[in-house]
Amino acid sequence: MIYHYTKGFTLKSIFSDGFIATEGKRGLSRIRKNTDFVWLTAQQRFPKTALPNIPGIPTSNLALHSSIKGLVVDYEAITAETEGLYRFGFSSEDKRFKRWWHSEERTQMLNNIEWRLMESLANKVGDDVRQFWIATDDVALHDYTLEGLESGQWKTLIDSSNDGNADHSRSISTLCANADRWADRHGFTLESFRKVA
Repeated sequence: MIYHYTKGFTLKSIFSDGFIATEGKRGLSRIRKNTDFVWLTAQQRFPKTALPNIPGIPTSNLALHSSIKGLVVDYEAITAETEGLYRFGFSSEDKRFKRWWHSEERTQMLNNIEWRLMESLANKVGDDVRQFWIATDDVALHDYTLEGLESGQWKTLIDSSNDGNADHSRSISTLCANADRWADRHGFTLESFRKVA
Protein backbone atom coordinates (compact mmCIF):
# COMPACT_ATOMS: atom_id res chain seq x y z
CA MET A 1 0.00 0.00 0.00
CA ILE A 2 0.99 3.60 -0.60
CA TYR A 3 -0.55 6.56 1.18
CA HIS A 4 -1.48 10.16 0.62
CA TYR A 5 -1.48 11.82 4.05
CA THR A 6 -3.68 14.81 4.82
CA LYS A 7 -5.38 16.80 7.57
CA GLY A 8 -9.03 16.49 8.59
CA PHE A 9 -9.92 20.02 7.59
CA THR A 10 -9.07 19.19 3.95
CA LEU A 11 -11.40 16.22 3.62
CA LYS A 12 -14.49 18.20 2.61
CA SER A 13 -12.78 19.67 -0.44
CA ILE A 14 -11.39 16.27 -1.44
CA PHE A 15 -14.77 14.54 -1.12
CA SER A 16 -16.61 17.47 -2.74
CA ASP A 17 -14.27 17.34 -5.73
CA GLY A 18 -14.21 13.53 -5.84
CA PHE A 19 -10.44 13.48 -6.25
CA ILE A 20 -7.14 14.35 -4.62
CA ALA A 21 -5.76 17.21 -6.69
CA THR A 22 -2.17 17.80 -7.65
CA GLU A 23 -0.43 20.48 -5.61
CA GLY A 24 -0.64 23.12 -8.33
CA LYS A 25 -4.42 22.81 -8.61
CA ARG A 26 -4.68 23.50 -4.90
CA GLY A 27 -3.19 26.95 -5.45
CA LEU A 28 0.01 26.41 -3.51
CA SER A 29 2.05 29.34 -4.77
CA ARG A 30 5.54 27.92 -4.29
CA ILE A 31 4.90 24.68 -6.16
CA ARG A 32 7.02 24.31 -9.26
CA LYS A 33 5.43 22.90 -12.40
CA ASN A 34 7.92 20.03 -12.42
CA THR A 35 6.82 18.88 -8.93
CA ASP A 36 3.08 19.44 -9.41
CA PHE A 37 1.98 15.96 -8.38
CA VAL A 38 -0.11 14.13 -5.85
CA TRP A 39 2.54 12.91 -3.41
CA LEU A 40 2.35 9.57 -1.62
CA THR A 41 4.66 7.40 0.44
CA ALA A 42 4.96 3.75 1.38
CA GLN A 43 5.85 4.74 4.92
CA GLN A 44 3.40 3.86 7.67
CA ARG A 45 3.64 7.15 9.58
CA PHE A 46 2.57 10.69 8.74
CA PRO A 47 5.59 12.24 6.96
CA LYS A 48 7.31 15.02 8.87
CA THR A 49 7.65 16.95 5.61
CA ALA A 50 3.83 16.98 5.34
CA LEU A 51 3.15 18.19 8.88
CA PRO A 52 1.48 21.58 9.19
CA ASN A 53 3.60 24.06 11.14
CA ILE A 54 1.32 24.91 14.07
CA PRO A 55 2.31 27.68 16.49
CA GLY A 56 2.35 26.30 20.02
CA ILE A 57 3.20 22.74 18.88
CA PRO A 58 6.99 22.75 18.44
CA THR A 59 7.10 19.16 17.13
CA SER A 60 5.07 20.23 14.09
CA ASN A 61 7.99 22.43 12.97
CA LEU A 62 10.05 20.76 10.22
CA ALA A 63 13.09 22.95 10.96
CA LEU A 64 13.15 21.66 14.53
CA HIS A 65 13.15 18.06 13.29
CA SER A 66 16.08 18.81 11.01
CA SER A 67 18.16 20.14 13.92
CA ILE A 68 17.12 17.71 16.71
CA LYS A 69 17.50 14.06 15.78
CA GLY A 70 14.87 11.70 17.16
CA LEU A 71 12.35 14.40 18.10
CA VAL A 72 9.01 12.71 18.74
CA VAL A 73 6.01 14.23 16.98
CA ASP A 74 3.04 15.10 19.21
CA TYR A 75 0.44 13.63 16.87
CA GLU A 76 -2.34 13.97 19.45
CA ALA A 77 -1.84 17.74 19.68
CA ILE A 78 -1.62 18.09 15.89
CA THR A 79 -4.76 15.96 15.49
CA ALA A 80 -6.65 18.24 17.85
CA GLU A 81 -5.63 21.33 15.87
CA THR A 82 -6.30 19.94 12.37
CA GLU A 83 -9.57 18.03 12.89
CA GLY A 84 -7.58 14.81 12.62
CA LEU A 85 -4.81 13.22 10.60
CA TYR A 86 -5.82 10.92 7.77
CA ARG A 87 -4.37 8.87 4.97
CA PHE A 88 -5.82 7.66 1.70
CA GLY A 89 -4.39 4.24 0.81
CA PHE A 90 -3.95 2.84 -2.68
CA SER A 91 -2.39 -0.28 -4.12
CA SER A 92 1.15 0.25 -5.35
CA GLU A 93 0.08 -1.86 -8.34
CA ASP A 94 -2.40 0.86 -9.37
CA LYS A 95 -1.21 2.26 -12.71
CA ARG A 96 -2.06 5.84 -11.65
CA PHE A 97 1.05 5.88 -9.46
CA LYS A 98 4.76 5.57 -10.00
CA ARG A 99 7.73 5.33 -7.71
CA TRP A 100 9.39 8.75 -7.40
CA TRP A 101 12.93 7.37 -6.99
CA HIS A 102 12.95 5.70 -10.42
CA SER A 103 10.77 8.21 -12.26
CA GLU A 104 11.64 10.31 -15.26
CA GLU A 105 10.26 13.29 -13.33
CA ARG A 106 12.89 12.84 -10.60
CA THR A 107 15.66 12.32 -13.16
CA GLN A 108 14.78 15.74 -14.61
CA MET A 109 15.18 17.29 -11.14
CA LEU A 110 18.55 15.77 -10.22
CA ASN A 111 20.55 18.83 -11.31
CA ASN A 112 18.31 21.20 -9.36
CA ILE A 113 20.22 22.09 -6.18
CA GLU A 114 17.13 23.35 -4.37
CA TRP A 115 15.35 20.06 -5.03
CA ARG A 116 18.38 18.02 -3.91
CA LEU A 117 18.37 20.00 -0.65
CA MET A 118 14.66 19.26 -0.21
CA GLU A 119 15.27 15.54 -0.71
CA SER A 120 18.20 15.69 1.69
CA LEU A 121 16.01 17.34 4.32
CA ALA A 122 13.29 14.71 3.84
CA ASN A 123 15.86 11.95 4.37
CA LYS A 124 17.38 13.77 7.37
CA VAL A 125 14.02 13.85 9.19
CA GLY A 126 13.35 10.18 8.36
CA ASP A 127 10.90 10.51 5.47
CA ASP A 128 13.10 8.46 3.05
CA VAL A 129 12.52 9.77 -0.47
CA ARG A 130 13.07 6.24 -1.82
CA GLN A 131 9.60 5.49 -0.36
CA PHE A 132 7.92 8.40 -2.20
CA TRP A 133 5.42 7.83 -5.00
CA ILE A 134 3.67 10.28 -7.30
CA ALA A 135 0.61 10.63 -9.45
CA THR A 136 1.08 13.13 -12.26
CA ASP A 137 -2.68 13.72 -12.50
CA ASP A 138 -5.49 14.17 -10.00
CA VAL A 139 -6.35 10.93 -8.20
CA ALA A 140 -10.03 9.99 -8.45
CA LEU A 141 -11.50 8.43 -5.33
CA HIS A 142 -11.96 4.80 -6.29
CA ASP A 143 -10.23 1.66 -5.06
CA TYR A 144 -8.97 3.39 -1.92
CA THR A 145 -9.01 3.17 1.82
CA LEU A 146 -9.32 6.08 4.23
CA GLU A 147 -7.80 5.71 7.67
CA GLY A 148 -7.78 8.09 10.60
CA LEU A 149 -5.11 8.30 13.31
CA GLU A 150 -6.66 7.50 16.68
CA SER A 151 -4.57 7.07 19.84
CA GLY A 152 -1.46 6.46 17.75
CA GLN A 153 -3.07 3.76 15.58
CA TRP A 154 -4.48 3.93 12.06
CA LYS A 155 -8.17 2.96 12.02
CA THR A 156 -9.89 2.11 8.72
CA LEU A 157 -12.92 4.32 8.13
CA ILE A 158 -13.61 3.52 4.46
CA ASP A 159 -12.45 0.63 2.30
CA SER A 160 -13.91 1.13 -1.16
CA SER A 161 -11.89 -1.71 -2.67
CA ASN A 162 -13.31 -4.39 -0.31
CA ASP A 163 -16.71 -2.93 0.51
CA GLY A 164 -18.02 -3.23 -3.03
CA ASN A 165 -20.96 -0.89 -3.35
CA ALA A 166 -21.21 -0.10 0.37
CA ASP A 167 -22.64 3.31 1.08
CA HIS A 168 -20.00 5.46 2.79
CA SER A 169 -22.10 8.60 2.68
CA ARG A 170 -22.63 8.66 6.46
CA SER A 171 -18.88 8.48 7.17
CA ILE A 172 -18.15 11.08 4.51
CA SER A 173 -20.92 13.38 5.80
CA THR A 174 -19.48 13.19 9.33
CA LEU A 175 -15.97 13.97 8.11
CA CYS A 176 -17.25 16.90 6.02
CA ALA A 177 -19.29 18.25 8.96
CA ASN A 178 -16.19 18.09 11.16
CA ALA A 179 -14.26 20.03 8.51
CA ASP A 180 -17.06 22.62 8.39
CA ARG A 181 -16.91 23.09 12.16
CA TRP A 182 -13.14 23.52 11.98
CA ALA A 183 -13.56 26.08 9.18
CA ASP A 184 -16.15 28.03 11.15
CA ARG A 185 -13.88 28.15 14.21
CA HIS A 186 -10.94 29.37 12.13
CA GLY A 187 -12.76 31.60 9.63
CA PHE A 188 -12.01 29.59 6.50
CA THR A 189 -14.11 28.72 3.45
CA LEU A 190 -14.27 25.64 1.20
CA GLU A 191 -12.10 27.51 -1.31
CA SER A 192 -9.46 27.93 1.40
CA PHE A 193 -9.48 24.17 1.93
CA ARG A 194 -8.84 23.56 -1.74
CA LYS A 195 -5.54 25.39 -1.34
CA VAL A 196 -4.25 23.07 1.36
CA ALA A 197 -5.83 19.68 0.63
